[in-house]
Amino acid sequence: MPRLNSATGFTLLETVIVIVILGILSVVTFGFAAKAGELYRLASDGEKAGGELWVTLEKITRELQHATIVNEASGARLAFTDPAKSSCGN
Repeated sequence: MPRLNSATGFTLLETVIVIVILGILSVVTFGFAAKAGELYRLASDGEKAGGELWVTLEKITRELQHATIVNEASGARLAFTDPAKSSCGN
């Protein structure tokens, strides 16, 4: 009489191999997600710094537009006048 092998499923070795492969994939995926988060943070910090830089450059440009050169005996210097104060008559 032939013996029927009704036991089906995975062997211990196959299960261990799958667990190892899933572990490697999770490490790679976590590393990728962490790097993406860091890049997002750097990009948002760079965008903020760029906005602050633009405001600073605009302020310097406005101040230089109202600057006058004053010659003194010790050398030349720039004198800055505040257009808001000079327009008020102060």
